[in-house]
Amino acid sequence: MNDLETRAAEFVRGVWHDYLEARDYSGIIRSFDEEVTWIGTGEGELCLSLGDAVRMLGAESQEWSGHFSIVGEDYRARQLSDDLFLTFGTIRAREESGGQDRVVADLNTRFSGVCRLRDGNFSVLHLHHSAPDRYQREGEFFAKSLTEQSNALLKKKIAEKTAELERLNDERRADETRYRFALEATSDLVFEYNASNGLVTANSALYLGGKDPAGFLPDDDFPHVYPEDRDRLRESLSSERVRQAFDDGETALSAEYRTLDGEGHYTWVRITLVPIRGSDGKYRRLIGSIKDIDRDKRREQEFKDQSRRDPLTGLYNRRYTEVMVNRFLEKSGPAASGALFIIDIDDFKAVNDHLGHLLGDAVLRDVSERITQLFRSTDIVGRIGGDEFVVFLKGADDEEVIGEKAGAVLNAFRSTLAGHNAGHAISGSIGIALCPRDGGDYRALFEKADSALYSAKKLGKDRCQFYDGGGDPFLPPGTRRGEEPDVGRKSFTEHIAEYIFQILYDSDDINKAVNAILAIVGRHFDVSRAYIFENTEDGLACNNTFEWCNEGVSPQIDNLQRVPYSLIGDYAANFNEDGVFYCDDISRLTVKGLHDALAVQNIHSMLQCALKNDGVFSGYVGFDECSAQRFWTQEEIDTLTFISKILSTFLIKWRTQEKLAESFRVTRAVLDHQNLWTYVIGGDHRLLYINRKTLELVPGAKVGACCYEAFWGNRAPCPQCPMREMDRTGAGSCTMELHNTQLSVWTSATASRMTWVDGQSVCLMSCVDITAYKEPDRS
Repeated sequence: MNDLETRAAEFVRGVWHDYLEARDYSGIIRSFDEEVTWIGTGEGELCLSLGDAVRMLGAESQEWSGHFSIVGEDYRARQLSDDLFLTFGTIRAREESGGQDRVVADLNTRFSGVCRLRDGNFSVLHLHHSAPDRYQREGEFFAKSLTEQSNALLKKKIAEKTAELERLNDERRADETRYRFALEATSDLVFEYNASNGLVTANSALYLGGKDPAGFLPDDDFPHVYPEDRDRLRESLSSERVRQAFDDGETALSAEYRTLDGEGHYTWVRITLVPIRGSDGKYRRLIGSIKDIDRDKRREQEFKDQSRRDPLTGLYNRRYTEVMVNRFLEKSGPAASGALFIIDIDDFKAVNDHLGHLLGDAVLRDVSERITQLFRSTDIVGRIGGDEFVVFLKGADDEEVIGEKAGAVLNAFRSTLAGHNAGHAISGSIGIALCPRDGGDYRALFEKADSALYSAKKLGKDRCQFYDGGGDPFLPPGTRRGEEPDVGRKSFTEHIAEYIFQILYDSDDINKAVNAILAIVGRHFDVSRAYIFENTEDGLACNNTFEWCNEGVSPQIDNLQRVPYSLIGDYAANFNEDGVFYCDDISRLTVKGLHDALAVQNIHSMLQCALKNDGVFSGYVGFDECSAQRFWTQEEIDTLTFISKILSTFLIKWRTQEKLAESFRVTRAVLDHQNLWTYVIGGDHRLLYINRKTLELVPGAKVGACCYEAFWGNRAPCPQCPMREMDRTGAGSCTMELHNTQLSVWTSATASRMTWVDGQSVCLMSCVDITAYKEPDRS
């Protein structure tokens, strides 16, 4: 597994340990995606949303308080796309909740699922676990077992149906007695409604809101119901809706709403209506119940809040902050307005270093409380990182008022003192973006506010800054500003690999990624031009393939294509043993052709780092200074050399993949036009490629299917198989004459080894139709 797959497997391992051993329901819910689905081992364990999962876990936590010990486990992962990972494995667990005399058997379960990677964090998008059938006999497969179970189930159902028909008349006569008993025995409010005259009878267990049960029936004004729930309840339980639903065969209707209790407080209840039908099938009466579900609803809300809140401060977490802001903007439509603040504690690392993390956490809690107190309850306040907060002011559009609010936040920071003697002063910086001026969604506003925060840090911290429209077009989405050392964030030099790798891995377009990296590095080191030259296939010339130019500097990329090395001498000899070519004054160059080539570009000083493919010079990354001489420090040289090595690795890999892809396209075109049945098989017998002629013979064949199933109708690899014979003998190819009874053809099939696009060894199968020779009578 690659690094991301390993991380995905470890993440899923943590989820299972939270569920089975720690029984940490809050942790499990926080690991779930907003769109999670979950299929468990039980018939009722089916969750199609986060709310379903919260309800099921809440019920489980109340009904069973035990836990397991995991005594065996295997976790694996496979990357499906940039952000989706398939996870699967097995777990053997032992229940630890029994007494000493209790015999406890190990429980085996299998699972599979899909994890989503977002902002560097994994979440569970889908989870399915099941228990293997311990009673399945050797050699018995699912289809046969299913047939036997189906037959047994059919016999059982016939017997049950016969008994049911025998009891039907008795049950009808007992209906009245049973419902009367229910009216008196239940703790819920149970009532009966006669459709013909509206007569209501009810038990005396509960009269919510002091209302007669008639007040809960269709077409009531529902004055006791919470105002926001009235229209929904009226729509769900109107007379027309009830009549139509029951006439269409529905067996029950239910709705949840808030209603006044006996003390004048709103409480959650669930109303359920069940029809009692006459002999003609029409419903004549309704049996209804109203159940108090307030405790369950509040517990469900607590679970939801835990998955949406930052555990330290109680503010919204990063993910839900974005959801809330986007939800408001989408609901408001074109008229949406507001201000997004990114609030950062200045030099918070120093607070942790001097005071310790426990007091650092106390400072974060104090700051979060102060921020919350300054804003309306309708505004959105979240913590998005260690020392960073986001606030969205709904409907704010007056810059003066917004600036005053930001000033109040800064004053609150200044009055926050930390430490044993309250002697450590705190300050903060704020970046502000306005909607709709700076963007219409969270991501756009966040990038602008982050740019403004960068400016505030540059100007000396302890201040706020509105976004001024001077964004950097070369920063790709997801790349944060302010990551230089002079703004109190991570050192650019110290963590350069993290930034470069993040951009390269997150980008779907290598061209944009490389250009973005050149722009970031060029601006950071304040050079005139940053560029890449790559050698031609024969190594006799080079092409300027990437270029970034600072303001006022003329681009040269169009003038520097297929530049012969013969004009500038042995160019690779200019680089030292570390792969660096450094010239602080080009007038000192002794090779005239090289000097002239640089002078015409107005270059005064330059630094170039070699690109190498398996140790062979294949181009270079360069940085020019066109305004004056420049002396490069050793730290700058070391950093730029390191960047060049990273770019070299990715560029060479990318170019190699391009060549392989082009070679594959050519090969596929050739195979598609051959008058042969040709296909490619992986080591697991799955089809990787099927040419056009083969698809004409077997239209149902698909890439990913097993060859023995698609072409031969078998459930296992064929006994006579050229690929298997080739593997057995170790030969480079193998030819066999085969008769395919399913397709009614004779073929001469030749298997041979080849390397596939991803580098794996696969089998190329070429088949010639020899039916006319084997069965001449058919022709």
